[in-house]
Amino acid sequence: MMSRPVAIVTGAGRGIGRAIAEALAARDFDLAVTDLMPEAESEVLLQDLARRGCRALYHSGDIADIAKHAPLVERALAEFGRIDCLVNNAGMGAVVRGDLLDLEPANFDRIMAVNLRGTVFLTQGVGHRAWSAPCSRNRPPMCRDRS
Repeated sequence: MMSRPVAIVTGAGRGIGRAIAEALAARDFDLAVTDLMPEAESEVLLQDLARRGCRALYHSGDIADIAKHAPLVERALAEFGRIDCLVNNAGMGAVVRGDLLDLEPANFDRIMAVNLRGTVFLTQGVGHRAWSAPCSRNRPPMCRDRS
């Protein structure tokens, strides 16, 4: 029996990320969801996903913190045995709204760390760890044929 597909969804705590997680749960995915939210809110999210028939785990983490990527990927693999889909939804707008002429380098760096750097290196981490196994009937189509 083939297991259900598994997705990691970043920024799943609210808004578009939460809607994506709910839609995937409704389409028979199991989920590893990540965001920055209080534990009580993460429990509500997990209960909501469970009501949709989904097995889910919550991993608190800032996408900009690259050291947190490997524990997320390893936890998803330990829990579900596979990762078929990565939804890089986490992102942020301006740290401080204002005129471009007043933009501080630290604010720019924070936005780039979340929206670009974190996304690129999480994708790389998932790719190296989860999609590098030899292809088989039970592996997603993006696996590598190492023969």
